[in-house]
Formats: sequence, structure tokens, C-alpha cells
Amino acid sequence: MTRAIAGYSTLANGRGVYGQATAANGAGVQGGTNQGNAFGLWGFNTSASGTGSNGAGNNQISTYLTAGSGGSFSGLYTGVFGFVSSITIDPSSGGLFQDEFDNQWDVAHWDGFGYYKIIGPGAVSTIVEDINNQKVVMHCTETPENLFEDYGTGQLVNGRVTIAIDPTFAKNILVDEQHPLKVFVQLEGDCNGVYVTNKSAHSFEVVELQSGLSNTLFSYSIVATRGSETYTAPNGQTRTARYDRRFEKAPQVKQRASLKAELNH
Repeated sequence: MTRAIAGYSTLANGRGVYGQATAANGAGVQGGTNQGNAFGLWGFNTSASGTGSNGAGNNQISTYLTAGSGGSFSGLYTGVFGFVSSITIDPSSGGLFQDEFDNQWDVAHWDGFGYYKIIGPGAVSTIVEDINNQKVVMHCTETPENLFEDYGTGQLVNGRVTIAIDPTFAKNILVDEQHPLKVFVQLEGDCNGVYVTNKSAHSFEVVELQSGLSNTLFSYSIVATRGSETYTAPNGQTRTARYDRRFEKAPQVKQRASLKAELNH
């Protein structure tokens, strides 16, 4: 292995190579390359519980996993930051994770049509405490379409009522012949039954059957397709994200290569 500069330390808290910059826009250590299969900086650790690279910002104490990891980064507000500079290349992702089973998780993913916070295999889950204060898992319901849902209560007045949809919810949904609003009503009292009519992105009407005139309470849920969103870059270029698709194609797994690092003194 050829080295332009080599450093080595056997001391506790020692540094094989140390660099410091005290001026604005300076760098204590800089590495670079113009080769696709080379690395500007390469950090590795041959210990089974070691950390390959460690970085700390915002004058923070460095925090790392005692079991080790490929990289550990600490910050006061943001531990890791990723930025995608292209607004013309599809697809793109702010972060990418893979495992040996060719599973891939894309973070801040753009597929040319819409944005995804995180897209990948597995479940979308959260953690809560059970009655014994033990941590347990709850899961999200997932659908073939990108849907928004809202809930509410209402009351018939002489057999009918118009329910206004929350304006913020209405602004962010798509309702037309191909993407109708879905309304599910649960009666909370005795009446002849009801039906839903005059559905739009802004309201719907609940009417009692057989020309009934009751004042029955009810609860409801509404489901609608998520509407499109337009984003504007600092240079004025726009990008519109559409969410009116069903079973869209998943991101392709990116190719990977492996290279083992060894300590040679």
C-alpha cells in the first residue's frame, strides 16, 4: 500500500494524523480524488466493536455506539445532513441504506413524479408503553394509494345536514370523477338510516332515508387521494409532485461493491 503521508499512534487518545484550521472556510484535513472507485476520505476500524468514522459538530461531545458502527456523527441539532443538489436527475435520494438481502431504504426519495419521506421494505411503526410500562410496537395501515384521512362528528337536523370539510384538509386533497371522496358514517342513535350525497372536496351531505326527520348524532371518517404539491427552487425552477398513483414501481436497488481495509504499519 502506497502512502503520500502516513501517521501512526499507539497512545491512548492519540492521533495518527492531526490537522487544525483556524480561519474561515478552512479544513483541518482534506482528502480528494477524481476516480469513481476511489474515496476522498476513508475511515475504518478493524476491531469487532470499532467505529469506522467519527464526526462531531456544534462543539458537541462525540457520541458513538459501544458495539461499533460504520460511522458515528453527533450534532446539537442535526446528527447527519445530506443534500441533493440536482433538480433534473430522476430518481434521487438524500440517503440510501442497504442490507445483504438486497433490501434498500431510500430517504428523501424523488422518483420523478412524487416525494417519499422513506420508501423501503418492512413496516412503518411506532413504540408505545403497555400497561406494565414495557415498550411495545404499533403499526401503521398502508394502502396501494396515497391517501389522506380525517374524522369528525355531526348531527342530523330534521333528517339532513351538510358537513363542511376542514379547509386545510380540502386544500391538500384531489377529488374528481377518477378520485372520488369516500365517506363512512356511523350512526349513534335510532333513525331510518342515512346516505351520503353531494360530495366534493369542500363538503358532503348526510340525508336520512325514507324522508326521515330525526336529529340523530353520528360520527364519520373521510378518505381522499392526496393532492399534488409544487416546490420552487432558489433559481425559480419548479417541481410538481403528484400522488394520484396506485402500486407505482418501487426504486431499483443500487449496485454496490466491497473493499476490505487493513492496517499496514
